[in-house]
Formats: sequence, structure tokens, C-alpha cells
Amino acid sequence: MTAHDPRPLRLRNVSKRFLRGESDQAGVLAVVDVSIGIGPSEVVSLIGPSGCGKSTVLRMAAGFEMPSEGTIFLGDTAVTGASSERGIVFQHPALFPWLNVHDNIVFGPKMRGVAPAIFLAEAEGYIRAVNLTGFEHHFPYQLSGGMRQRAQIARVLINQPEILLMDEPFGALDFQTRLSMQRLILDLWAKYRQSILFITHDVDEAIFLSDRIFVMSAQPGRVQAEIRVPFGRDRHYTTVMRSPEAAEIKVTILGLLGYTE
Repeated sequence: MTAHDPRPLRLRNVSKRFLRGESDQAGVLAVVDVSIGIGPSEVVSLIGPSGCGKSTVLRMAAGFEMPSEGTIFLGDTAVTGASSERGIVFQHPALFPWLNVHDNIVFGPKMRGVAPAIFLAEAEGYIRAVNLTGFEHHFPYQLSGGMRQRAQIARVLINQPEILLMDEPFGALDFQTRLSMQRLILDLWAKYRQSILFITHDVDEAIFLSDRIFVMSAQPGRVQAEIRVPFGRDRHYTTVMRSPEAAEIKVTILGLLGYTE
């Protein structure tokens, strides 16, 4: 668990321009004037067309990229670089191929000098939480795609971040595995209560997981709309997706994304 309640993450009028060389004055405007907030223990999704800057927004929230304009805060602290307070889960699991599941998971606290008695006990709990008990000594190449992603999530969670930044983490998985991973995210949220910023191109996934959804426009990415999802956290996929509320939200999002047929 986090050492204290998660602080809100706020992006205020954030824009990002990428320059293509020292002589480039104009550059490429990737996102413009993005203002979003993720409250304590809230799940927020960012959805939009390919290339709209969703991942750029997430990388700025992580501190991997600095905004060209605007500010980002975690609580009252400005984001000026990467930090374990903001854990990032990539689409392709960032695991060391030469380390087994257990050693991948404990790598972060071990490098920070956490006492083995602490991180070994914590690792056991996180391995159990992501349903990898019995696979601790397997190497990444011995795992399925979903299992590798679960190992990556445990590797991030053991650092006890206040917010998880998830960059289309299930985009490479088959449909059934995606559903099981979505269920896992809800179960982990119920257990650890981290805030989550979830990047996805899947409308159903955004509806099922989120408290709120921000819909972005094509490049340069802007926030077109904020949509509140009217379901409690104890939700089930078939119940949610069969509901008229989910159908209405889906039609609204698809319309914003240009699908009007």
C-alpha cells in the first residue's frame, strides 16, 4: 500500500512541442492546452485516435518529458522528473530478460537500499496479488504475454507509487486475456487504492475501468470532452456493457472520435 493517501495529479494547460533539430523553430505540436486531473484513488482513462498525443501526456505526467507550456503537479509538488511516486506500466512489459519473476519484482526496492527482510515479504504479497504464485523462478521468456504484464504490474506496485500511469498496457493481448487483466486491475485497485491514469484506444475498456474518461482530438491533441462513468467500483463486465448507460457513453465517445455511421 502507499504510505499515505494518494495525492491528486493535475495537468494545467499543458502543451508539448517537439523540435526536429537545433534550427527548427516551429517543431511539431503534439498536444495543446491539456488540463486534466486525477483525484485520490480515482481511475481516469484518456482515449483518442492514434497519434493524438495520449502517450505524450502520460510521459509528461511520468516526468520523462517536460511540457513546453503548462505545469503538472502531484499534490502541491511540481513534477520535474521521473519518480517512484508515479509508477509507469508500458504496453510491452519492461522486464529484465536475465532475471526471473521474483528478481524482476524486487529490483526497484533492492536498488533503493530497502532491507531484504522488508522487500522479500512485500514481494510475496505482490506476487500473490497478481496471481503469479508458483512462477517466481520463471524467466520472462517462459511466461505468456498476460503473465509478463502481471509481473510488470507487480514490479511497479512494490515501489508503492501513489499513481499508476498505464500506457495501453493490454493493447498487445488477445480479447480474453485483456478481460482477465482488466478484472485484475479492478481487484488491485480495491486492494491498494492507487490512483490510475489509463491510456487506451479501446472504448469498452475505458468504460469498464474508469470513473471518468477524457476524449482527445486528433493531433495536435486537445481534450474534447470529459465523461463521467455512472457505475460503482464493484462492477462486472457483462453487466456494465449490457447497460443502456454504457451504450450511450460508447456512442458519445465514438461520435467525438468521428465514427458517426
